[in-house]
Amino acid sequence: MRLLRLDPKTGRKLSETILDDKDPDTGQNLQVHIQGLNMPVALPDILSSDGRYVYMRSLPFDLEGKRKFVTYVPVKEQKGDDLHLFCPTGFLDDSLWHRTYWGYGRAWASGAGGYHQAGRVIPAGRPLVFDDERVYGYGRLWRYYRWTTPLEFHLFAAKKQPEIVNAGSERKAVRKGGKRVGSRTQAFTRFVPDWSDDVSVQVNSMVLTENAVFAAGPPDVEDEEESVKTLLEAETQKKLAEQSAAFEGKRGALLVAVSRDNGEKLAAYRLDFVPRFDGLIAANGRLYVSTLGGEVICLGGAQGQPLPSVEDVIVAARD
Repeated sequence: MRLLRLDPKTGRKLSETILDDKDPDTGQNLQVHIQGLNMPVALPDILSSDGRYVYMRSLPFDLEGKRKFVTYVPVKEQKGDDLHLFCPTGFLDDSLWHRTYWGYGRAWASGAGGYHQAGRVIPAGRPLVFDDERVYGYGRLWRYYRWTTPLEFHLFAAKKQPEIVNAGSERKAVRKGGKRVGSRTQAFTRFVPDWSDDVSVQVNSMVLTENAVFAAGPPDVEDEEESVKTLLEAETQKKLAEQSAAFEGKRGALLVAVSRDNGEKLAAYRLDFVPRFDGLIAANGRLYVSTLGGEVICLGGAQGQPLPSVEDVIVAARD
């Protein structure tokens, strides 16, 4: 794999960095840096930059194209000058698999026993947006960053380096040779959001404007925590089927605007289309939505057909 730096005016190549299976400092195979199920970043992604570094997933390059480090960074090491928005499976991953999500930090842990660890200590969700001080997102509640069947989510805001508190402890099985030989108590921590709100929207797109956070997605019509208790009952199966239909785009979507300061709901609208994952942007006083149906729709306040606004639309969607 090659990282190229080009002069934007002329296209002239400024440098070319070769990324192969060798540690550029020692010449050793990169596999010597593997820790458990974690290895150095080796897959490309959409690049991002904060003016100090260029990032490919969790890997920072300096502005000369040199990797800041090659080794795997442990998930507990979340402080430094290279905090940034990244997704371990890439920004184009729209699968919404429960072991993948976006994070604002610098490190990640993989595997069944590791995927939830970052989400407890860095702002995490699917997706996230941020400004100079805060990260805003739609992520699972902290207690669901573990091995759990139901998942419940919230809209939240948190500092880029939020306060970390002790969230309690849980019993973990101890295995040897594939067999359970006992258990141990493990304490865990979580980050503290500045504000948090339960919204009945399966948010798949967000955008940050000067005064508001806009979030859109299919309606969330079922409480997973309750449905798992009555999974085989006909009424529960009916609600889950309705939830699946909504997720597939058959029930339209909701667009919600909330205050950046405290999460207070400013407006809510029904949409007869569903945004694609990360399909919402804002420019020049308008919102632009890329839909599951392959359209690009412009939403503005000056002209056009008004969106249907429903008083307390979030409650109405759950009903």
